[in-house]
Amino acid sequence: MKNMVPFKIWVLVMGLFLAVNLPADAQNSFGLKAGGNLSYLGPTFDEEYGERVGYTLGATGHIELLPSFYFIPEVNYTRRAFKFFTPAFLDNTLADTDLFLGLNYLDIPLNLGYGAFMQEEDGPDMFLLFYGGPQFNFLLSQNNRFRTSTGNNNATVDLDEFDNIRSTDVGFNLGFSVGYNQWLFDLRYYFAFTSLFEFDIDADRMTSVSIGLSYRFISR
Repeated sequence: MKNMVPFKIWVLVMGLFLAVNLPADAQNSFGLKAGGNLSYLGPTFDEEYGERVGYTLGATGHIELLPSFYFIPEVNYTRRAFKFFTPAFLDNTLADTDLFLGLNYLDIPLNLGYGAFMQEEDGPDMFLLFYGGPQFNFLLSQNNRFRTSTGNNNATVDLDEFDNIRSTDVGFNLGFSVGYNQWLFDLRYYFAFTSLFEFDIDADRMTSVSIGLSYRFISR
């Protein structure tokens, strides 16, 4: 976690540098966003893994570097969740055992996009943007549970944090945004470059699909 501070300072300085040195007529905005995500592990939906719904809260910016080209930095608090299902024998009885991982991240996507504002006189502002770029994830905390089910008996136990989950993760985003006036709808696909776990199993790379809604404060 100590390495996060210099990195965040670097991002802030670069963002301020770009904002100060852009043309006065550039289309720039700052916004607040919220959304949901569906996360899973591996390249396919394996029956032993279960996707789970999470959420994102954060801030986003759109900085016009050149006409129609944008730098899109974000700082987000993201909750991702996973479910592992494995049948097991407990006291000579076949039981369903579920492991729930709840992982809380600080996400820093640094996307580049191509798009345009479509404006009509006395009409609404429309915005369409396609983007992609790296994303850096820093694990803040975990909320893990273990549940067993045998017949009508269910038991849930809170678990300690797992040491073998990577504290940092790097991946790539692909997505698009559609804007109407100051509102922006976002759909993106994220895939990690490394395994979620430190023992590095390729099948356990994190993937997620997310939707978001942002309210932008536009500066022209």
